[in-house]
Amino acid sequence: MSGERPDSMAKLIIGEAAEAEYQAAAEWYAQRSPAVADGFTEAVAAAFRRILDRPEWGAACDDDHRLVIVRGYPYQIIYRMAADNSILVVAVAHCSRRPDYWAGR
Repeated sequence: MSGERPDSMAKLIIGEAAEAEYQAAAEWYAQRSPAVADGFTEAVAAAFRRILDRPEWGAACDDDHRLVIVRGYPYQIIYRMAADNSILVVAVAHCSRRPDYWAGR
């Protein structure tokens, strides 16, 4: 699940732990409703596109990280800018999880 902006060199990199969180959530939704799972996948993809389009748009979590809410689902995407202009997604976090559990990533 990585992407690249066609008009720039910014690249979205999904960290291993964030990918595992995304996969677990997608599987959970798929077990309940394929339609809801498809909606979740599209909502996450839309959030990734928003991040790529405007990385500064997300709300600041701390000095280095920002978050974007996944519309329609209780998830948020935590990310940071890297020195090479890439964007690293460090968590696809359920909103009811312990805050900052991802801080060591």
